[in-house]
Amino acid sequence: MGHPRYWNLVGIFNILLPLGGAPVVPAEYAVAASDSLGAYSYDLETWLLGNTSGVARGHWGVVHNPSIDRWLIVGNGGSGDTQYSDDGAVNWTSQTSNTGQNMERAAYMGGYFFMGSNNGSVFRSATGLASSWSAQANGARSYSLCYSEEEDRLVSVGNTNASTDVPFIYYTDDAGANWSAGSVTGLETGGGGAGPNLVGLTYDKYRLLWWVLNANGKVYTTPDIVSGTWTLKYTVDPCSARGAIACSGPGASPVVVTTASNGIWTSVDGGSSFTEYETTVAIRDVKWSDYFEKFIGVSSDKIWTSPDGQTWTAKFTDGTQSFGAVGLALGAPVLTYATWDPATHNADITLSNGDLTATRGATNNSAWRSVRSTIGRSTGKWQYELTITGASPASNNGYILGMADSGISQTNYVGSAGQQYGFQTTAGPTGFTYTNGGSATFTLAFYAIGDVLTITWDANTGTIDIYKNGVLAQTGSVTANTLLYPAVSFYTSTNEVVANFGATALAFPVSGFNNGFYN
Repeated sequence: MGHPRYWNLVGIFNILLPLGGAPVVPAEYAVAASDSLGAYSYDLETWLLGNTSGVARGHWGVVHNPSIDRWLIVGNGGSGDTQYSDDGAVNWTSQTSNTGQNMERAAYMGGYFFMGSNNGSVFRSATGLASSWSAQANGARSYSLCYSEEEDRLVSVGNTNASTDVPFIYYTDDAGANWSAGSVTGLETGGGGAGPNLVGLTYDKYRLLWWVLNANGKVYTTPDIVSGTWTLKYTVDPCSARGAIACSGPGASPVVVTTASNGIWTSVDGGSSFTEYETTVAIRDVKWSDYFEKFIGVSSDKIWTSPDGQTWTAKFTDGTQSFGAVGLALGAPVLTYATWDPATHNADITLSNGDLTATRGATNNSAWRSVRSTIGRSTGKWQYELTITGASPASNNGYILGMADSGISQTNYVGSAGQQYGFQTTAGPTGFTYTNGGSATFTLAFYAIGDVLTITWDANTGTIDIYKNGVLAQTGSVTANTLLYPAVSFYTSTNEVVANFGATALAFPVSGFNNGFYN
């Protein structure tokens, strides 16, 4: 299918039909909502935490608005608290929506964000920013929202304001301008408590069916949410006031996954029967990705995936987070990768190969010359690789590589000034580190031309590491959140490196870091 980072198909079609070819599913990327940030992934395998807004605002809904390329997380902080990100879920800003209500799930339709309230309204906003929300569909508590592109319809489910044991359905066909009551015929009512409350909703676009889950664990379907009758398919374990349900892609029968207070319930026969999996895990939300052909679920401290709803693998664990929702966006951010900077490099260094290869010329030989990259970072976790392709690292003073500020001297070395850190690579077994003009030694096993050196930069903590062919060799540090750039210094003619800033797959990627430097 290809990696989603190379697509820019933002939120328009579910299926594209190339000339003379089979249908192609647009790329997707995913965001899992936590209290004060979102974790994001372009492949569902590697997940990275965005930069926190610093304020816990709840985490029960997350959605992407392709009209303005903005992610929104909604929560139940009591004031309609939300977080938003305009850079693909990397950095998050907290705010109050001024609705004064607890928010549940979120959805997108026709240029608008929608968020459901358990206090009795659905709210709409074109921007998701504070004071831009207007109340819609008053009269019913909203615990789940689902947009069907096939029907061009947004549906809100929950219960009536008057009674928690009476289910209620609202829908809009015009992006919230008008709302109508949908059919609740066949759904459980009465009995007291929140049991009949509708907590999970999804639309099966391949078999044209609506699926709903109530708090008693009852699973229903209908082809017609406006005036049809709901059919009870099965009863799984009860769930809390928040639940979720999802259906797989094309096939004879959908794989249906529901959440419960503990465990994941999965049907492989179109809902006729369900089996419980991961009995000790309380999944809070679940989605199906057409592009990756997998389910994605979140529990309190973990992000899970499954190809079949039966075998679940925890792809990310962080005990400091509390995940509550997961969202998908068509397309992925178009990434512009760093190169060596042709505008600032010393004239004694020649750039080639798309400004990824840097070669030290013979002019002014036996003197330090430096070059930095076009992109630097002051937040987040990043990495790049250098492959030694020129003169032997044992030649004269070898190379110094690492991270430098934007003002690095072209006629000095990385680490010669304050907020810089350089690793000097000689033939070994002794290497040197440099920062603020001072030096220290470390052990660097002998290496040869062709070896790959990886530099990681954790800007959040100020930590810089060097790896040789995937093995950690040394750790250094500078002041956290300093804007630093990949940089390299040469001393001898024919010193040469080839940089990989992530435009192609890294040879030895370090887990937990963005694969490259990019905008």
